[in-house]
Amino acid sequence: IKECDWSSDCALPILINLAPANLPLRVKLAEYFQKEGYIEEAAREYFSIGRLCEEKGDLDKAREYYEKSLEIYPRHKDIYTVLFDFYISQDLLDSAKELLRKGSELLPGDLEIQLSHAELSLKEGDLSGAKEKLLSIVSASPLDTESSLYIRASKLLGDVYLKEGNRELAWDSYKPVVADYLEREENEEAVEILKEFKDVAPLECSERLVEIYRKLGNEDALFDELLVLAKLHVEQGTLED
Repeated sequence: IKECDWSSDCALPILINLAPANLPLRVKLAEYFQKEGYIEEAAREYFSIGRLCEEKGDLDKAREYYEKSLEIYPRHKDIYTVLFDFYISQDLLDSAKELLRKGSELLPGDLEIQLSHAELSLKEGDLSGAKEKLLSIVSASPLDTESSLYIRASKLLGDVYLKEGNRELAWDSYKPVVADYLEREENEEAVEILKEFKDVAPLECSERLVEIYRKLGNEDALFDELLVLAKLHVEQGTLED
């Protein structure tokens, strides 16, 4: 092992592929990386070990290795989102706040960390603070409006508007979320949102529901929704459509 140039990552994939779930081996590998000065590689390995432990339900060990990864290489961007989600899932809000404080100092322009800040504000009931952060994210340039970050921020912004009672702005925020659900064929989630906002955008929501039901082959739901759509066209004087 010591004869390998670890900076080329030559042996790491071999060891991991041979025993990807062997935690003692992976811990030894992480410790070796750290001892030899490959700090970034060690941090990534501790991070991966933490995820394995979390998947196995060993939450104490997961936290230990996540925090170890953060401790030795705090500029590892991926750790902040994953560890934040872990803290929130365990209701460790103070730890989550401290994590985001550190992340904001080291990576002040990171939008993922800003999104986590917004999630925390929303969880604590600070709608104004959450909205300010989310509007900053969705208006960031350049930001791909089809990216996971944009979609998640839009969904949270929609949640904020709903809590404020502003259903029109909520619907505008949820539109890219619906499009993303349909792109990933998560039709039930899309249907749930479309039904929720039929009072705000009845024609648009009904047309999308017809498309979904037709695609799914749900004849009963399709028939019912076609009746609704026909009635909407009659009311709006657009029956020829």
